[in-house]
Amino acid sequence: MKLAIGTANLDKRYGFRKSKIKKAEIIKLFRFIKKNKINLIDTAQIYGNSEKIIGNQKLNKEKIITKIYVNSKNYKKKFFIENVQKSLKRLKRKKIYGLLIHNIFDLKFEKRKSLFKILKFLKRNKKIQKIGFSIYSPKDLSYFKNLLTPDILQIPINIFDRRFDSKFFKKYIFENRIEIHSRSCFLQGLIINYKKNDIRFQKFKKWDFLFNNLDKFCEKFSITRMEACILYLKKNKMIKYAIFGFENIKQLKMITSLFNNNSKILKFPNNLSIKDEKLIDPRKW
Repeated sequence: MKLAIGTANLDKRYGFRKSKIKKAEIIKLFRFIKKNKINLIDTAQIYGNSEKIIGNQKLNKEKIITKIYVNSKNYKKKFFIENVQKSLKRLKRKKIYGLLIHNIFDLKFEKRKSLFKILKFLKRNKKIQKIGFSIYSPKDLSYFKNLLTPDILQIPINIFDRRFDSKFFKKYIFENRIEIHSRSCFLQGLIINYKKNDIRFQKFKKWDFLFNNLDKFCEKFSITRMEACILYLKKNKMIKYAIFGFENIKQLKMITSLFNNNSKILKFPNNLSIKDEKLIDPRKW
């Protein structure tokens, strides 16, 4: 498993605390990425000007993945290819490592079939090395499983959300040699920032027991919530790249240090996980 960088808040506010990387930190950020040999950067067209910012950093060896939202118009070949070309231009690349579709579930069957042909075309023409999907639930497999085998699947997985940690999903990805990228290690920052009596967390109060269980677990092993989240992720052998968002360069340094240097092996009890999508799916907050 390798550490990768998420750029959702590079040019817009993102996550539970709606943080945004300060302009003054951007140059320092990419220096840190190069120095620490972090070789995958995840972005998307909807992340403001993040593609353009990344393209201006004179990156060479780093792999780049971008993502596209599709709708009833831009899934068509002409529009979609033009859309991809715009991303390549902003990123200042002739080709990129990966292209993922954000919301494949929004397209009807026939439109999905047409889109998959375009993705294969882009791959054959070496504009894109790998194609795939950013999904939210194991149920999303039904939208492409019998039509296209992706090279990459980006999935949410964290100490609370273990929906993808199933025999069915693992069998599917191993049989098809699919590369797994994880996101949402801190559940958009909620897990590491939650405070019981803070008014900002009022709507999560019904899950206070879960955070209490986590705090007891952390106290038992003398670790922080952040450390627990990273340790849980690192034990998952199906993940090739773990994508981390961060609020500032200081937090990224902390994440990198914990990720690279902590080798504790812990057993994570079931009372730290939940299937309630009203908590583990940020779209439903």
